Amino acid sequence: MIAPLGTHLEDLTERLDFVYSRTTNSKAMSDAVGARNMTEMSKVSPALFMALGAQLYTRLGLANRMGPPFSTVVTNVPGPPVPIYSSGAQLESMMGLLCLTDGLGLGHVVQSYCSEATISFTACRKLMPDPDFYAQCIQDSFEEYRDLAAKLNAAPTKNASAKKAAAQKAPAKKAPAKKRAATKPTAAAKSRTSSTKKAPAKTGRKTPAKGASKRKPKT
Repeated sequence: MIAPLGTHLEDLTERLDFVYSRTTNSKAMSDAVGARNMTEMSKVSPALFMALGAQLYTRLGLANRMGPPFSTVVTNVPGPPVPIYSSGAQLESMMGLLCLTDGLGLGHVVQSYCSEATISFTACRKLMPDPDFYAQCIQDSFEEYRDLAAKLNAAPTKNASAKKAAAQKAPAKKAPAKKRAATKPTAAAKSRTSSTKKAPAKTGRKTPAKGASKRKPKT
């Protein structure tokens, strides 16, 4: 598929959004071959036929008659997802290689192996006399995108921790006290209250005894 790389945009996010918008709705992207199918196809297509096709393309001068509609190639080559060994020694890393043809002065290979991915390129010395500078540009761009992704991933965690700290500092609200419902006094309670009533206080006056006659005062 032909996809613009957005090299005319300096801002990281603008460049990524530009490439994403141009490729996400592409029919070639939706019809892309999966990694497993690509690996199986590479076993069926020998390198000899690919070499013969490249030689035929060069001898016929097709690049001079109709130049390719692109300036570079970026190809993704899926490697083995498990470690491979040779005579007991484990392969530590794998890097792809791309052969250049007429009309193509720069090619990139993204090679995956286990949990890593390497980016390598092949360039024409006449078109790119200083490939070391270009390799440093790729490294710097990768580090910029890595740092940007780290900031975006750390932003949600900072917001969550700030909200949690604010919630811990805020005083806890007391729940309103529940009012007790007024209950009617029961019969037993009424009897208790009546028994606890005090008797009337006694006065100092003496009452006359029964049968006692009243004496008239002497004149």
